[in-house]
Amino acid sequence: MAEDDAQAPALDPVRFGRLLELMGPERLRGFADRYVAGLAEPVPRAPGPALERAAHRLVGQSGMLALDATAAAWRRVEEACRAGSDEGAVAHLLAEAENRTREGAEVLRRALGPAVRDEPDRE
Repeated sequence: MAEDDAQAPALDPVRFGRLLELMGPERLRGFADRYVAGLAEPVPRAPGPALERAAHRLVGQSGMLALDATAAAWRRVEEACRAGSDEGAVAHLLAEAENRTREGAEVLRRALGPAVRDEPDRE
Protein backbone atom coordinates (compact mmCIF):
# COMPACT_ATOMS: atom_id res chain seq x y z
CA MET A 1 0.00 0.00 0.00
CA ALA A 2 1.29 3.44 -0.84
CA GLU A 3 2.34 5.62 2.07
CA ASP A 4 1.06 8.74 0.33
CA ASP A 5 -2.32 7.75 -1.04
CA ALA A 6 -2.67 11.07 -2.86
CA GLN A 7 -0.62 9.35 -5.57
CA ALA A 8 -2.09 5.87 -5.12
CA PRO A 9 -4.67 4.71 -7.62
CA ALA A 10 -8.08 4.04 -6.15
CA LEU A 11 -7.74 0.41 -7.27
CA ASP A 12 -4.49 -1.53 -7.65
CA PRO A 13 -5.06 -3.09 -11.10
CA VAL A 14 -2.47 -5.87 -10.70
CA ARG A 15 -3.82 -7.09 -7.35
CA PHE A 16 -7.40 -6.68 -8.55
CA GLY A 17 -6.60 -8.79 -11.63
CA ARG A 18 -5.16 -11.50 -9.40
CA LEU A 19 -8.27 -11.42 -7.22
CA LEU A 20 -10.43 -11.75 -10.30
CA GLU A 21 -8.42 -14.77 -11.43
CA LEU A 22 -8.48 -16.41 -7.99
CA MET A 23 -12.08 -15.72 -7.03
CA GLY A 24 -13.78 -15.48 -10.40
CA PRO A 25 -16.05 -12.61 -11.35
CA GLU A 26 -19.24 -13.81 -9.61
CA ARG A 27 -17.58 -14.55 -6.28
CA LEU A 28 -15.62 -11.29 -6.35
CA ARG A 29 -18.78 -9.42 -7.30
CA GLY A 30 -20.53 -10.96 -4.29
CA PHE A 31 -17.70 -9.94 -1.96
CA ALA A 32 -17.71 -6.41 -3.38
CA ASP A 33 -21.49 -6.26 -3.02
CA ARG A 34 -21.22 -7.20 0.69
CA TYR A 35 -18.48 -4.60 1.14
CA VAL A 36 -20.63 -1.85 -0.37
CA ALA A 37 -23.69 -2.99 1.61
CA GLY A 38 -21.59 -2.88 4.79
CA LEU A 39 -20.84 0.78 4.13
CA ALA A 40 -24.36 1.52 5.37
CA GLU A 41 -23.27 0.58 8.88
CA PRO A 42 -22.79 3.80 10.84
CA VAL A 43 -19.22 4.71 11.68
CA PRO A 44 -18.65 6.34 15.08
CA ARG A 45 -17.84 10.03 14.73
CA ALA A 46 -15.83 10.55 17.93
CA PRO A 47 -12.22 9.42 18.29
CA GLY A 48 -11.86 6.35 20.45
CA PRO A 49 -11.90 2.55 20.48
CA ALA A 50 -15.19 2.19 18.57
CA LEU A 51 -13.98 4.33 15.66
CA GLU A 52 -10.59 2.62 15.78
CA ARG A 53 -12.28 -0.80 15.42
CA ALA A 54 -14.54 0.40 12.58
CA ALA A 55 -11.54 1.93 10.79
CA HIS A 56 -9.54 -1.29 11.28
CA ARG A 57 -12.38 -3.32 9.71
CA LEU A 58 -12.50 -0.96 6.72
CA VAL A 59 -8.71 -1.09 6.29
CA GLY A 60 -8.92 -4.86 5.95
CA GLN A 61 -11.96 -4.98 3.72
CA SER A 62 -10.73 -2.21 1.43
CA GLY A 63 -7.26 -3.73 1.23
CA MET A 64 -8.65 -7.16 0.37
CA LEU A 65 -10.43 -5.58 -2.60
CA ALA A 66 -7.22 -3.82 -3.73
CA LEU A 67 -8.68 -0.40 -2.85
CA ASP A 68 -5.32 0.86 -1.67
CA ALA A 69 -6.13 4.57 -1.36
CA THR A 70 -9.26 3.76 0.65
CA ALA A 71 -7.40 1.36 2.95
CA ALA A 72 -4.61 3.92 3.51
CA ALA A 73 -7.14 6.62 4.42
CA TRP A 74 -8.87 4.36 6.95
CA ARG A 75 -5.47 3.31 8.35
CA ARG A 76 -4.76 6.98 9.11
CA VAL A 77 -8.07 7.21 10.99
CA GLU A 78 -7.24 4.03 12.91
CA GLU A 79 -3.76 5.29 13.81
CA ALA A 80 -5.07 8.73 14.84
CA CYS A 81 -7.55 7.10 17.22
CA ARG A 82 -4.85 4.85 18.64
CA ALA A 83 -2.58 7.88 19.15
CA GLY A 84 -5.29 9.84 20.95
CA SER A 85 -5.51 12.59 18.33
CA ASP A 86 -7.96 15.41 18.97
CA GLU A 87 -11.47 15.36 17.58
CA GLY A 88 -10.79 17.98 14.89
CA ALA A 89 -7.85 16.06 13.45
CA VAL A 90 -9.79 12.80 13.46
CA ALA A 91 -12.83 14.48 11.87
CA HIS A 92 -10.63 15.71 9.01
CA LEU A 93 -9.15 12.22 8.48
CA LEU A 94 -12.60 10.64 8.74
CA ALA A 95 -14.00 12.95 6.04
CA GLU A 96 -11.10 12.04 3.75
CA ALA A 97 -11.59 8.31 4.42
CA GLU A 98 -15.29 8.56 3.66
CA ASN A 99 -14.53 10.40 0.40
CA ARG A 100 -12.03 7.70 -0.56
CA THR A 101 -14.61 5.05 0.31
CA ARG A 102 -17.20 6.58 -2.02
CA GLU A 103 -14.58 6.78 -4.75
CA GLY A 104 -13.55 3.17 -4.12
CA ALA A 105 -17.14 1.92 -4.26
CA GLU A 106 -17.60 3.67 -7.61
CA VAL A 107 -14.38 2.17 -8.95
CA LEU A 108 -15.58 -1.30 -7.90
CA ARG A 109 -18.87 -0.76 -9.73
CA ARG A 110 -17.02 0.24 -12.89
CA ALA A 111 -14.56 -2.66 -12.59
CA LEU A 112 -17.15 -5.34 -11.86
CA GLY A 113 -20.20 -4.06 -13.66
CA PRO A 114 -23.73 -3.30 -12.60
CA ALA A 115 -24.07 -6.31 -10.30
CA VAL A 116 -22.34 -4.33 -7.54
CA ARG A 117 -25.10 -2.47 -5.70
CA ASP A 118 -25.08 1.27 -5.24
CA GLU A 119 -23.52 2.57 -2.05
CA PRO A 120 -26.22 3.22 0.53
CA ASP A 121 -26.40 6.61 2.19
CA ARG A 122 -24.85 6.83 5.64
CA GLU A 123 -26.72 8.64 8.33
